[in-house]
Amino acid sequence: MCAMMVLVVGACDPGRPPEPSVMPSTTPLPSPSPLPTPRGEFIARVHPAKPGDMPYRLFIPKAYDPQQRYPLIVWLHGAGGIGTDNAAQIAGDQIPGTHAWTTPERQAEHPAFVLVPQSSVVWANTASPDLGPNLANVDGILDAVSAEFSIDENRVYLLGQSNGGYGAWNLLSNRPERFAAAVLLCPIKGNITRAVHAAGLPIFPGLARYDEVSAGAINHALRFTAAQTRQAYVYPARHWASSSTDPARPPMGMRVRLKAGFDTSGYPHDARVVLDALKKYGMILADNGSNWYVSGVSDTRWDPAIFDAFRTVKGSDFEVVRMGTVVTP
Repeated sequence: MCAMMVLVVGACDPGRPPEPSVMPSTTPLPSPSPLPTPRGEFIARVHPAKPGDMPYRLFIPKAYDPQQRYPLIVWLHGAGGIGTDNAAQIAGDQIPGTHAWTTPERQAEHPAFVLVPQSSVVWANTASPDLGPNLANVDGILDAVSAEFSIDENRVYLLGQSNGGYGAWNLLSNRPERFAAAVLLCPIKGNITRAVHAAGLPIFPGLARYDEVSAGAINHALRFTAAQTRQAYVYPARHWASSSTDPARPPMGMRVRLKAGFDTSGYPHDARVVLDALKKYGMILADNGSNWYVSGVSDTRWDPAIFDAFRTVKGSDFEVVRMGTVVTP
């Protein structure tokens, strides 16, 4: 603790001047206020990870309000951004892909976060479809940024240039539930057939779409996720995404349906449309993720009240539709 100098005058001999005495103050000094996080510019950060830390730049909207939810744009650089200086990925030929979203005019119309990680090597190669360590670091950065800031998880967009485009394919095919859309610029050719859920199902057909809801009917099954799945699948799925052989866990492709007796009369119109579809067509286990998580196409026209309504629906309100042959290793 810092000591304050206090002069104390006590009893003394009248023939001698008083002697000063030094005593430490018992009043603690106020703690310094934390430095504010810069806004309206790319700030340099480092994500601690193995086998090595990953530098990244993060643009935070100048008028950021924690009470609002913001979209997040992720940019994966090409060869020109490779390095460890935490600068090349937003400079040179990477400027169009990173700064197009951060101009005052663009931010005034569409405020958004922009995340630009930097890899010291190429993002991915054609030898393996699995998620490489650098892209796994990007996945970890997304978790950290989403926990720190008010990010709309339904509006996370992935972009990549050249090898970054191939990295985007790799990340998208391994984490399809994470992104609302992806844009690839001059990418090294990737396998577009991997842009599917972990169960081997196409992404788009299983999403709830606002235009369908507003028209009054969803005429197809939806997709959902579960935190723990089995190393097994059932038609229409084509593969599993687990090493567990526990028979108590569900296989990919399992279809569940909202019980016929579930009362939807008290729900708002949009929620009723979705619930009626879940009664008629059900939903198919398509990926690992949060339990009973149903996805929809990102659209500003969604009424936030629909999400509150769905929180009252429990897993016990569903029944498993009889399955065909369960494929196991």
